[in-house]
Amino acid sequence: MTTDSRSTWVFQYATVGRWAEAIPKGLETEDWLKRPPGTRNHPHWIYGHVAVSSDIAPGLVPLEPIISREWRDLFDQGTSPDPEGKGYPAPEELSATIERTMARNLEIIQNLDFKDLGEPPLITLDESIRGFLKTRERWLGFAPLHLSYHMGQIQLIQRALHPGTEGL
Repeated sequence: MTTDSRSTWVFQYATVGRWAEAIPKGLETEDWLKRPPGTRNHPHWIYGHVAVSSDIAPGLVPLEPIISREWRDLFDQGTSPDPEGKGYPAPEELSATIERTMARNLEIIQNLDFKDLGEPPLITLDESIRGFLKTRERWLGFAPLHLSYHMGQIQLIQRALHPGTEGL
């Protein structure tokens, strides 16, 4: 790895963090639990999944997760959205948590020892993704793609509900 890789990751995580902060500002309160035809998840579940997925630091260095077990049980891979959002934290709380996880991610990236990137992630990954995220480098590179994909889903739902909406 090079310092160019570090600056690229810093740019990617900072950008994704700004996009994640903008999501709640673009959705009407009544839209958080809506699922237009052809969509699997509603924005509230997707945004919760973004929050859970943004907590990548424990996979890179020995740290405790910011995200609670309760949130993982609601929003992690393999869970399904509750149509009424029962037990879901408010979008503002999800946003504040994403801000914290992304700030910690940026700090870790800026101080990361590249020699460890070829090692496996320090967390147990779901079997469905374990095969292609074999190293900490892949874990680090995959996260901004994953988060961007899901934030794009929210934007598409917003546009389906409100044609002509500009989004981010």
